[in-house]
Amino acid sequence: MLRKGSTVQGVILSIDAAHKRLSLGIKQLQPDAWETWFRKYNVNDAVHGKVLRLAGFGGFVELAEGVEGCVIFPKFRAGPAASPIHLR
Repeated sequence: MLRKGSTVQGVILSIDAAHKRLSLGIKQLQPDAWETWFRKYNVNDAVHGKVLRLAGFGGFVELAEGVEGCVIFPKFRAGPAASPIHLR
């Protein structure tokens, strides 16, 4: 959270010299969640996630903070009611 008097690092996104303004980006200095995730996992790896929302075709699963995957319903295999959904 930013507060008056805080020291921050940022990336200059744009400069408007005519109006003496510039835009800073703080998020751009954070590691990319997708790049980090893909360095850790490969095709056919088993992963766990949290179902965020369902749609008519399937659902969206959070695999890590900032990384979501789409699962198509025909690939769902329901286990016992109390167990998680398993993917084939």
